[in-house]
Amino acid sequence: MKDTNAWITRWYLALQPFKFQVVHRPGAQMAVADFLSRRRGVRDLATSMTGERIGRQVRLNGPNAQIMCRSAITHWKKHTLEVGKRYSKFWEKIAKLLHKGAIEQVHPSLSESGFYSRCFLVPKKDGALRPILDLRHLNKALMRRPFKMITTRQILAQIRPGDWFISLDLKDAYFQIQITPRHRPFLRFAFDGREYQYTVLPFGLSLAPRAFTKCMDTPLAPLRRRGMRILNYLDDWLIQAQSETELVSHRTALLSHLENLGLSVNWTKSSLSPRQSISFLG
Repeated sequence: MKDTNAWITRWYLALQPFKFQVVHRPGAQMAVADFLSRRRGVRDLATSMTGERIGRQVRLNGPNAQIMCRSAITHWKKHTLEVGKRYSKFWEKIAKLLHKGAIEQVHPSLSESGFYSRCFLVPKKDGALRPILDLRHLNKALMRRPFKMITTRQILAQIRPGDWFISLDLKDAYFQIQITPRHRPFLRFAFDGREYQYTVLPFGLSLAPRAFTKCMDTPLAPLRRRGMRILNYLDDWLIQAQSETELVSHRTALLSHLENLGLSVNWTKSSLSPRQSISFLG
């Protein structure tokens, strides 16, 4: 045996006392083969000994065969369960995005063109998962425009003694911003042999915070001209007033305005009861 890898050597010596043959084992019975095939050295070793790729299970005959397979089966079961969970969660998210119109399936004749990025899920504060496009390569090619988000210092400067507060969170905020059809091919991803592209503003795009904030400043402008004090940090808004009665009046006007614009409120994450102490951007 020419391979000096200690791990492979131990496997080789462990297999020597047994007579084994290659047999077909479908489905869950492929546990050992699946485990062994993950290690390149073992896969190559098994090929040289059996003349078959390790895509077929090795059946061992001997007193220690069950002991050797137990850890492999445990590993395979845990790995299969975890992969299955991630797979089902991703499909669930894709189904929801399709239902909301946030993505669309790319026609097969157009799937060879466009810019594809990796897509993954990240947990949100409430435990839900958010799909993110890994647009690092695309972002490098985008023109950067000057833009600064509202800071904590600016928020504190707007607070007056005796103020009352409510906070509001928009639901699916980025989905309110449509992407022009000719730019959608730059926002593509593939999953399970199918291609999709975003029709709305996706998370991960470097221009997204600026575009969303600018788009929200426009509908908020008439409310601010009426004397409403609204601080908006992306989809998190803080509304202030000098009295509880005034704040309730502003809340009614704001909710009515959002409904007319077709914007939805995330009632779970919003705090719409007037108070003089509130957590904002916490």
